[in-house]
Amino acid sequence: MLMELRVLRYFLAIAREENMTKAASVLHLTQPTLSRQIHQLEQELGTTLFIRNGHHIFLTASGMRLKQRAQDLVELADRTEAEMKQKEEIIAGEISLGIGETVNMVFLSRVMRSLQARYPDVVFSVYTAIADDVICRLDQGLLDFGVLIEPVDITRYQFLELPKKDRWTALLPKAHPLAQKEALTPKDLSQERLITAERKSVQNLIDNWLGAYGNRCTSMNRMNLSLFNKCVMVEQGLGIALGLDFPYVPEGLLMKPLDPPIENRSYLVWKKGPLLSPVLGRFTDEVRRFLSQEAEDE
Repeated sequence: MLMELRVLRYFLAIAREENMTKAASVLHLTQPTLSRQIHQLEQELGTTLFIRNGHHIFLTASGMRLKQRAQDLVELADRTEAEMKQKEEIIAGEISLGIGETVNMVFLSRVMRSLQARYPDVVFSVYTAIADDVICRLDQGLLDFGVLIEPVDITRYQFLELPKKDRWTALLPKAHPLAQKEALTPKDLSQERLITAERKSVQNLIDNWLGAYGNRCTSMNRMNLSLFNKCVMVEQGLGIALGLDFPYVPEGLLMKPLDPPIENRSYLVWKKGPLLSPVLGRFTDEVRRFLSQEAEDE
């Protein structure tokens, strides 16, 4: 089976426009030519990719699966082409980072600002996600760097430890009875409904911290990465949220440290093996320079 990138781009344009005529116009093709290319692709794959409904066309289940794969393949091809065309003496291009919610975003933002001040043609693409998603995209070559927070296995990557440790806290309403305490213990939370991350390794971390008191918790709501949604859930009385400390807490909520404390280290990671492109190499150099400055300031 041989699918050309050109045809995958045609397929994605139709999926985006949901109309063959509009897609043909965007691609500067005639409609019969585009229809023929998609028909050949469907024959090659042995499946129907679109359902025609009047002037609109919609993806089938097979089409939706191909769309995700095609987006990844086209993005990877574009990134590879851009890297190959980059002249060694020119520091320019896109640097993509996958980052969870971490206090080290402040440090990394300073690094980005410094690099862009020296090389204005450098741009950053920041993808916010949990560690599992970041690792997946990093391994597929869709990200240049990832920022991973413990608990996580970093042994198969090149990595730099970032300067700040992320501290776990409990997010709760100011009117909650536990808001009067300096710090919250497993016993304090034993009768509360908790909101925690859905990532299994993080669940294990929380379970270990709660110990025997974990069995007494009313229940646990789980969620993916979204500070806004977490705050809304706490505001609406769905529970006390356990997660990493962050400085921007909405009015009516507050954060309390945990006792005993939980602190996690964060790492900037990238794939082992091939040499980094000039722009990616300059980024890691800049991270190292800022890390040295942080160490001197301590």
